[in-house]
Amino acid sequence: MTNRVVVYKTGAESEPTEGVVGRLRSGGIKVLDQQPHMLLVIGDKGAVTSALGELRKWQVREETLAPHPRTHPEILKKR
Repeated sequence: MTNRVVVYKTGAESEPTEGVVGRLRSGGIKVLDQQPHMLLVIGDKGAVTSALGELRKWQVREETLAPHPRTHPEILKKR
């Protein structure tokens, strides 16, 4: 399984998203999804952090998944 990492902006005075994407791609990191303040990339968290270097106001977190909600709850019977 590949490591998916979320890179997100934490401040208004941070580097633009396009510059971050360019820096990650030049470091050999594949960008899966790009939003205005968040990126989903494939790579090790350490490799992504080192590709970003001394970038201000951007954080790196491993992707977390939440389970889907139950769509067919059981009906409770009267006693």
